[in-house]
Amino acid sequence: MKRYLIATSILENDILRIADEVDQVLMAGVDVIHIESNCIDSRSIGCKISRALRDHGVKCPIDIHLIGETSSELIESYVKAGATSITICPETVASIDQSLIQIKDADCNAGLALPYPFILSEYSHYLDSIDQLLFLLGDKELMSDVLIDIANVDSIRNKTNDRFRVQAKGGITASNVGALARAGVDTFILDKVAFSEHDYYTGVSMLRKSIAQGLA
Repeated sequence: MKRYLIATSILENDILRIADEVDQVLMAGVDVIHIESNCIDSRSIGCKISRALRDHGVKCPIDIHLIGETSSELIESYVKAGATSITICPETVASIDQSLIQIKDADCNAGLALPYPFILSEYSHYLDSIDQLLFLLGDKELMSDVLIDIANVDSIRNKTNDRFRVQAKGGITASNVGALARAGVDTFILDKVAFSEHDYYTGVSMLRKSIAQGLA
């Protein structure tokens, strides 16, 4: 049976309280910690956060989304900092193939991120060599064409028996996770706003309930 994962981005967290907040979200049922590396000095900040979480005792997967110019040295830095998975943006690397190979050779899961509007035809040949495909929804209202694109990828995945995960990030709430799950998303990346009206445990519980209802 497919396992649906909930990840939370720590980009908006108070940097002085990140360890405490990560402990809280993990206790609430979050599965994955997501670090979006788009800071000006991403290597010193993002890598230090990842390493600090590992030193703090965090055992869950740490998922890195690299934004901006991405070098092999930056990828290596995140591998050494304890990353479990690293997702690249196709337009920011010198070679998609070499970057994916480097990530996988380091025993990390490798992913591609696609911004909206999604041009799947340009990247479909990578689906059999990645571990995760990240749809960047951009905090927009969920539109039917988005769900169609996700469903098309899910159909390809099922036909080819590929095992890559389908992630979605941007505007994820309890009101749309059901539709996203039906379309094929199995990893939901939340920002802090998703918890703004509730405690972490209640927020995660509401999301899991909505996913189950969407799949019923």
